[in-house]
Amino acid sequence: KEFDLSASGVGLIVAGDVAPGALLSFTVTLKDQIFKLRGRVGRGMQRDGRPGEFILGGAFVDVDDALIEKVAQLIHKIQLDRRRTERE
Repeated sequence: KEFDLSASGVGLIVAGDVAPGALLSFTVTLKDQIFKLRGRVGRGMQRDGRPGEFILGGAFVDVDDALIEKVAQLIHKIQLDRRRTERE
């Protein structure tokens, strides 16, 4: 389950701990577009108040610049849409 996404990496909520350095494959949907990505776990910690759930942070690997640019553009659009909605 994704909880934080940037152009360079992702934060994930997972059931069970994953060792730093592990490679993960995952799918992210942004504005009805599906991206299959891979990331290397940089850090992990147990989620407060949620036994068995862990928060992992990692950087994308094996992802070309064009895909990173597309993800960054969509993230920016989503952020702008949220701000507009909050102001209404």
